[in-house]
Amino acid sequence: MLLKRSLRISIVSSRGSVSKRTSSDLFHQWRVHSSAALDGALFTSFIGLSILTDMRRRMERLISSGKPLKSLYTIEEVFKTLQRITLLREPNGRCRLLNVSGRDRQLMADLGFEGLFDSADAVYELLTARHMDEVLSAESRNCL
Repeated sequence: MLLKRSLRISIVSSRGSVSKRTSSDLFHQWRVHSSAALDGALFTSFIGLSILTDMRRRMERLISSGKPLKSLYTIEEVFKTLQRITLLREPNGRCRLLNVSGRDRQLMADLGFEGLFDSADAVYELLTARHMDEVLSAESRNCL
């Protein structure tokens, strides 16, 4: 059975390292020294593709102007806009969000994350390993 060119993946073993190659622009060539490292790289790519898929779905939604968000932004523009935002945790434990504009807040609301930047402490909490573990545990219970 032939696979589409964009889905074709070959794993090549050479001199004790494994190289994964694909024709797609989403991946680059990896050289790893164990199958565990390759599994990790593939898992990371899967997560990245899942995020891109979710972003595409969210950008199809109509916003207050009656147009889909994708008519105003590309996914790359959304990511570039969000890369400017910095979460700073001071030595005293206080958190601050830097470079958040009203436009950024509206973009998050249009993507379905209204109020995300209202509290720096809440953003910090969302990014903690403990919170992520709780979310994953809850999702795994729901899947059973």
